[in-house]
Amino acid sequence: LPDVNYPKEQPNPRRLVFPGGEEQDVSKWANILPATAEWLIDHNHVRDLPLRNQQGTHLMHEKPTKKNGSTFSRPREVRKGHWVDMDLTTPQNLRRATELLLSCGVEPKEVRLELD
Repeated sequence: LPDVNYPKEQPNPRRLVFPGGEEQDVSKWANILPATAEWLIDHNHVRDLPLRNQQGTHLMHEKPTKKNGSTFSRPREVRKGHWVDMDLTTPQNLRRATELLLSCGVEPKEVRLELD
């Protein structure tokens, strides 16, 4: 996942393949972040919220709020009580998915993105 480059002419994503071989269909670039969050939650990798990156940005929180207390720009509840902010460009979406994996102790290089 961290090696994916996103030029504008890149084909659409098809699926994410997580450690252990589990696959998650993603038909749009914007689905990569929520699909990654769902997999982490479903496989008990999320222990404490909020999950933050090195800059302290809330990657996932129990409520749709940023570290400064303001509301996420485009909040999305991926599972009950687990929110991510979808106000991202595609490169930011990929970076946030990578940061989410790292914050949960999952090596991003073990997640593969298949394209059409």
